[in-house]
Amino acid sequence: MGIPRHLPLLLLILACRAPLAADPAGIIEAPYQPDYAKGMPERQLWREVREKFLRSEYPRILKRQNLRLNCGTCTTIYADFELSISLTGEPTIRNLVVAKACGRPMGKMLRADFSRYLENYPYKPGLYGTTVRLRLGTGLKC
Repeated sequence: MGIPRHLPLLLLILACRAPLAADPAGIIEAPYQPDYAKGMPERQLWREVREKFLRSEYPRILKRQNLRLNCGTCTTIYADFELSISLTGEPTIRNLVVAKACGRPMGKMLRADFSRYLENYPYKPGLYGTTVRLRLGTGLKC
């Protein structure tokens, strides 16, 4: 009779899921969505987090770091974060996916400024228990 045709696939799926169940860091509290929660009811709240950064914090950070966006030498300064907000409202940066400044990897001080904003932002209860990929910063279309 032999091994049923689907048994190896089933065993592979179970083997891949086992480490996630044992690893509390692998548990995601809400669906992971790219950039401020596209398709999620919390989308507008995530957009507010991002827009407040762009309006108030981003210009201050760029000035403090002596950076200026322009079409000649520096067209983008941004960082993509995997961010979780716990059920009590505490933020956790799970991963810094990519961080670029003027075509190069972002420096430590600049990364710290971006991270500090996320760590200190007063998240609204509608964001509690969510995990998203959020882009802070922007680029120019030249």
